[in-house]
Amino acid sequence: ALLRKKNESSLSMVDVGASMGFDSLYMLRRATNSFRVGLPFSHIKIAFLEGDIDLIERGKVIWNQNVSPQKVEFKYHHHPLVEKFPLENAQANVVLCSEVVEHLVDPVAVFKEIYRVLKPGGFFILTTDNSPNILQRLRRIPVWMTGKYRTKYARPGLEEETTGFTVVGGRRYPIYGHINLNPTRTWEAMVREVGFEIEDYGTYESLRRGGGSRSPL
Repeated sequence: ALLRKKNESSLSMVDVGASMGFDSLYMLRRATNSFRVGLPFSHIKIAFLEGDIDLIERGKVIWNQNVSPQKVEFKYHHHPLVEKFPLENAQANVVLCSEVVEHLVDPVAVFKEIYRVLKPGGFFILTTDNSPNILQRLRRIPVWMTGKYRTKYARPGLEEETTGFTVVGGRRYPIYGHINLNPTRTWEAMVREVGFEIEDYGTYESLRRGGGSRSPL
């Protein structure tokens, strides 16, 4: 609605750590009533950033099967997120980064790149796993009483959470598990430090899948 008020007929998106692009595809389905009505823009351009070449090839197949090339122009960039994005300044209306930053050693560096490629007034949609809240910790008491809490819920470290490697441009990059789980207030502080203003927030389901309730906290 904001973009249409500005009389913009085109939409530019960036999907960071896109995998096969399911989240961007879901966003467009929501915008078009599952593609049963026309897109509200004359043209949509999407840049996908992904480090796994296999996911890229599978994503291309999915997008070619689901969107019209006359309406949606997409391009995959085989690129490590720890390097500067191969994108121009202020090119995107919307940047999506879903379930990515918890795997990064330095998520602030990625936030800065996202801020750089966003147009003034653009939107950054972020989802990530958080540290457990009070209610979740209470539910873990039975595990703690068995003496297996550390084994089941220990905070991961770099040395024990390398799940694999990817090769981009001849360089080898480690892939980590959930090494960066933070409470919501920590993520808020990070994005504000970069220059973002927080417009809204909710649960994983409400933001990423369009359902579920907002967090009461």
